[in-house]
Amino acid sequence: MGCNPELVSAFLDGELDRVIVGSVTQHLLECEECCRTINKLAAVKGGLSERFVLCQPEDLTHSVMSAISNERIGPPSGGMMAFLKNIGFP
Repeated sequence: MGCNPELVSAFLDGELDRVIVGSVTQHLLECEECCRTINKLAAVKGGLSERFVLCQPEDLTHSVMSAISNERIGPPSGGMMAFLKNIGFP
């Protein structure tokens, strides 16, 4: 198996079939680049989960509807790099 960031992300999220999990695990044990990728993705996922916790499904609906009604045209200020720095991602 070669490097595949999408598979690494799916592995982290527990979205892979048992058949491919072994191959991805073996690849992660052998590939420093993919190991760094999964560590970075885990840090982002952890930062987001700590920052955006919803207690009730109704809160999710309200948050989504609020975001839709306040939707801006154009990219968010500062872009993705500013967002990642804001949540503490190096």
